[in-house]
Parts: sequence; C-alpha cells; structure tokens
Amino acid sequence: MEQAPQTHPGGLGGEKPATSDIQQLCDMVKADVEMKIGKNDEFVAVTYRSQVVAGTMFFIKVILSDIVLDVSYLYSI
Repeated sequence: MEQAPQTHPGGLGGEKPATSDIQQLCDMVKADVEMKIGKNDEFVAVTYRSQVVAGTMFFIKVILSDIVLDVSYLYSI
C-alpha cells in the first residue's frame, strides 16, 4: 500500500478535486481572467493545490473554453 506524500509546514499540498468553495474563488476572478485572455465562456475549476503561508495560497487548474489555465489565489488571513 502506497503512503500519501508527507508535506511539511508551509509546503505545497497534493492535488485534489475542486470543490464548490474552490469554484466560488474562481468565480470571483473570472471576469479579470476573461478580460486578460479575451475569452468569455464556461469557467470551471477542475483541481487545486493549497499552501499555507501568510494566509492560504490556492493553485487552481481551470478550464475556460478549450484552454486549461493555472490560476493562483491568495486568501489572506
């Protein structure tokens, strides 16, 4: 049986399926991302990783039309 990789304090966590909370974070930045890349379509969070720093840093894989994007979001404490 394989063990899950150990993370250390401040380390980047493993990839997880996106949740409704992660999708809400993506919805908050959707308009900015669409404006920067010039596409306006479905904006769906697929997976994410997180890292606790001075808050929580989320690294989210998002599908927009036919593009896969990596979106970073800092949730400050």
